[in-house]
Amino acid sequence: MIGKNFLEYFASTDTEDFMGIKVLDIGSGKIPLNTKYPKPMHPTGYYFDWEYGRRLDHYQLVYISNGKGIFEFEGGEQCEVSAGTFFVVYPKVWHRYKPAFNTGWDEHWVGFRASTHLPFLHNESINPSNPIHQIGIDERIINLFHELTKVAENKTSGFSSSLAGGVFYLAGIFSNGLKNYQFKSSQRERQLQHAISLMHNRINLSFNLEEIATEVGMSYSLFRQLFTSYTGLSPKKYFLNLKLSKSLELLKYSDMQVKEIAHQMGFETTQYFTRFIKQRVGKNPQSLRKT
Repeated sequence: MIGKNFLEYFASTDTEDFMGIKVLDIGSGKIPLNTKYPKPMHPTGYYFDWEYGRRLDHYQLVYISNGKGIFEFEGGEQCEVSAGTFFVVYPKVWHRYKPAFNTGWDEHWVGFRASTHLPFLHNESINPSNPIHQIGIDERIINLFHELTKVAENKTSGFSSSLAGGVFYLAGIFSNGLKNYQFKSSQRERQLQHAISLMHNRINLSFNLEEIATEVGMSYSLFRQLFTSYTGLSPKKYFLNLKLSKSLELLKYSDMQVKEIAHQMGFETTQYFTRFIKQRVGKNPQSLRKT
């Protein structure tokens, strides 16, 4: 459920680029039934007339959590939208969308410019020719948008990086949600979910991923193939991303020393931990501490 309607459009100087992502707009809103769409509150460049549609110069990720409607994009047919649908608006690609007049819808979106390649939006499943997917109702997505809109509204120190980080997390949920939806209720899904659970439980350890494949009852080659299809990442990259996410959380929010965090996360030396962090986010661990 949407608590209140919110939208924010940032001037180019309001937000900073973080890891190749610069957030430009964000919002959540309930569009009641029998309502003209879009509402005229949107600024020039965002507002569009249904007859002509529009082209943006940046990405938008849009999630519909309630209601129905339609989405059209250049080179594709008119697509039905229902609760649990997400779609990607790609830069310079003509599009238009609207809720059904007799249902309205609840919409959540974030717009951003990317100065880096985004594999989670350019792959076999999600790409400019296939931008719309059903993944079901996911409370994580709704809650994440709620948190991101609060960040955008409060604009506290470092809010740009928080919004950009939210984009990466959101895209990951979309990508994984699509795989989950396709694998839903299957034996393979249960095996892969078990593998993910084992990775979370052993996040502070160094271990052979082939052991996990054995524990969930697969050969490693099959495990790697299915896991990559399911999550969009190889088992090794997924596990390293878990370590990175947890390490960044401890660096930002805990009072532990860097060497203590390195030890807790299973790194043999602080130097190795420092190199691990810097290679992935471009900063030393100490510079990421919350001030």
